Formats: sequence, C-alpha cells, structure tokens
Amino acid sequence: MIYKIIKSDAGSNLKPAEKTDMCSEHLFEVSDLQSWIKEYPQMLNYPNDSKPIIIGSSVSIGEGNQVDILAVDYDGTIIVCETKRDNNDPLYQALRYTGRLSSMLLEEFTEMVKRKYENGIDSLLEKLNPQREIGLENEYTPSLEQYERKIRIVLFAEDYNSDVFHTAEWLISQGIDIIVIKYSVDRIDADIFFRLDRILPSIDSAKAFQIQQQAKTEEKKARTSNMFRSLIQNSLLNEGEDVFDINGKIIGKVQSDSIIKVDTGVKCVNMFQLIGSSWRGGAQVEREGELTPFSNL
Repeated sequence: MIYKIIKSDAGSNLKPAEKTDMCSEHLFEVSDLQSWIKEYPQMLNYPNDSKPIIIGSSVSIGEGNQVDILAVDYDGTIIVCETKRDNNDPLYQALRYTGRLSSMLLEEFTEMVKRKYENGIDSLLEKLNPQREIGLENEYTPSLEQYERKIRIVLFAEDYNSDVFHTAEWLISQGIDIIVIKYSVDRIDADIFFRLDRILPSIDSAKAFQIQQQAKTEEKKARTSNMFRSLIQNSLLNEGEDVFDINGKIIGKVQSDSIIKVDTGVKCVNMFQLIGSSWRGGAQVEREGELTPFSNL
C-alpha cells in the first residue's frame, strides 16, 4: 500500500492511494509502458539495478513476428520483453519469439541489430566486450558470434491468470530464464504512481537458480580443463605451442597445466574463459606449420 504524507502546522497524517489501472488513466502500452521501460531499462532486471542495452521496440524478427522490446544484457543474454496493459497472456508470444530468435542465423541476427540499434553495432559490441573486465581489450576483438544464444524472457502485465503463472513457474523449474513482473497503477489526488513487483522467480529462488547455474559453469570449466590436460598428456597439444583465434591471431601459448598465458604476461586466464564460444566454433593451434581445428585433433 502507498500512502501520501500530508504535513501541516498541526502535525502530519497519511492519505492512502487509490488503486487504478492503465486504461482508466488513459495510459497506453506502446506510447507509455514501453517508452518507460526504454527510458529505465533496469526495469527489465528488477529488482536489480543493472541496465541492459535496449536494441529497440516493436522489433521485427521475421515471419510477421514483432518483439515488444528487444535488449541485450551485459553478459550477452538476449532479452525478449512482452508487455500488456491488462491481464492478457504475454507468455505464449514470448515463447514463440524466443524460438524464432534461437534458430535465427548469426548474419540475420546481426543485420536485425544493425537496423534497430541507433548507436550502431560497433558501439553495442564495445559495451558487450567481456574482455574489458580482465584487461584484454587489445588482445581480442569481440563480435556477436562470441556470445551463446542465451535468451531471457521478461513479462510485464497488470495481472496474470493462473495458467500463465503455473506455466511460467514450471518453465523456470526446468531452467528456462524467465522473469515475471506485475505492475500496478495507483493514484493520490493528481499524482499517479507506477509500482513494480517481481512475482517469478522469487528473490530466494532466483538466488538458488544463480547458484545452480554457477555450479554448472564451474563443472563445464572443469571438464574443459580436463580435456586440455588430456590433449597435452597425449601430445596432441604441446607446451609452448601458439594458440590462435578463428581469425588466425595468436592469443596465447599452451602451458603444462592447461592454462593459456596471454602474450602480454599481465593476465593468466583459463582458455575456455579467454576464447569462449569462438573455441567451440573452431579455435586453432599451430602444429608442424599448419593450423588444425581442435575438433579434428
């Protein structure tokens, strides 16, 4: 409940807000709700304060489909936001759009971003460059190809029917990244208030999910490290060999503990962290004067 504090010479008292809604206040989904989210993108990560990068609104993704708001988080996660100014079902649309984006070719996705992102693709890639955090800005050039096609669904509506709620709850339990936000509109005299409440996942379950995902990431890194150790032990990789990215640029050297040391010597990072999904796309090592994809070793 929201109260307005009214102060006077005699003291102060409270005046409770009256519940209203978007329709009654002549507020609209596109011109109002979506414009607020674009102005305050941290709403997409509520209650966190991190600000995703808004690609655009009413983004055409082909086959007659339009995403209400498309954004990219700083870890490369694509955000599909569907908004409603009532309790209509936004989940089915969001799932359909997510399926379309997950199967979209990289070139098609890149062209779509170029058309909608007003600051240009280079500016977006610079903001998304994960190497900034580990001091490798000059060692590796980012591209959209680096990022796994991780997609988060964010729903905005005044209310949800039980079917939508339980379906979203089940999808979250299966590891699908979904945030369900319920908003409300209140009025006190001439003042109108817009309030957010994240109903799924709960704060506790979200923390549990993050811990689970972190554990999976650590397990994946461990498997990758074991694989490199095995390659070295079997002489498929040799200590001191150069390691290249997919563009043929040297990014480091093999060490006996399966760690790649960057040539500058200022950082020592796990190879999987350094070259990310570009390794899965065919990062290469130099052997006997030839470049050989890891997948062929």
